[in-house]
Amino acid sequence: MPEIINRIVRFLYGQPAGQLIRLAQIYAVLPGLDEGEIGEALHRMRDQHLIESTFQNDAVRLVQDGRDAWNDGSIVQQTMGMQYVGTRYGNAAVHIVVTSNNGESGGSGFFSADYPGWIVTAAHVLRERDLVRILNRHGDILAVPPLQTLLHADTDLALLRCNCPGGVNPIRVEWRHDAIQPMERLLVLGYPAIPNLRPDLDHITAELRQVTRDFRGERESLVISSVTLPGSSGGPVLSRRGRAIGIVEQENIAERLGERTIHAFTATPARYLAELRLPNPVAGEEA
Repeated sequence: MPEIINRIVRFLYGQPAGQLIRLAQIYAVLPGLDEGEIGEALHRMRDQHLIESTFQNDAVRLVQDGRDAWNDGSIVQQTMGMQYVGTRYGNAAVHIVVTSNNGESGGSGFFSADYPGWIVTAAHVLRERDLVRILNRHGDILAVPPLQTLLHADTDLALLRCNCPGGVNPIRVEWRHDAIQPMERLLVLGYPAIPNLRPDLDHITAELRQVTRDFRGERESLVISSVTLPGSSGGPVLSRRGRAIGIVEQENIAERLGERTIHAFTATPARYLAELRLPNPVAGEEA
C-alpha cells in the first residue's frame, strides 16, 4: 500500500494544482495495479484531507495539505495511520538503563534522523545517574558506557552518543510550531516498568490537550491526555506525520474533576533540541 500511495501522489503532484484527474487516467498510468487497491489508497488519502474528490467519486485532485505532505515526506504516514507509524518507527525507540542511589531504573529514548549518531531522551533520565546499558526492543545491548552526553541547560532534553543500527528508521523531529495542534491524535513510544514483566516497547495512543507555558518562564509544555508509567520518560511523542513533537517529561499526572479522574502527562517540545550545540551541528529547520 505505501508504494501505491507514493505512485498515485507522484502522478497527481505532477498535474496542475487544483486540476481534477479522472480515475480512468490514474488507472491508465498505473498499469498492473489492482483498481481496488488504488481505490483504498485514494479513500485513505481523502479521509486525511490530502485529496478531494467529486460528488460521484470519479475524479480527484491533490489539495495543498497533500502537496505539503508530499514535499516533507509524510504522505504515507498520514495516509496509513498511527499503526503504520508505530510499526515503522518502533525499532527507533530504545530502553536506557541507569543506576542511582535508589538502585537500577530505566528510561526511554529514540534514534534521531536530525542528529545522526545520537539518541534523544529526557535530561532527568541521565542527570545524577550512571548509565548502565542501552537496549533495543528485543533486549539486545546496543551500547555500554562510556558514552558522550549533552544535557540542555533549560529544558528536560538530552542527547546520548550512540550509532543507529542498520535497518532502523530513525525519527525526525517536528520543527514546525504550527504543526502541533490541540486535539491531535498522538502515539507515545517507551519502556514503562510494569511489575513482574521485563520492560518492552509500549505503544500508547494519546491526544494533545494543551500547548501551554509554565510559571517559571516562556518555555512551552505539551499536556497530553493518556497514562504513562515510570520508564516512559524520554520516549518520543509522535504525530500522525510520524514526527517527534515532544519527549516525555512528567509521567501520569492525575487530575480529579468531581467523581472523575483524568490522567495526563507532559512532554517537552522536541523543537527545543535545536538549542543543543553539537561538535558538528546537524539539526535544522525542514525545507
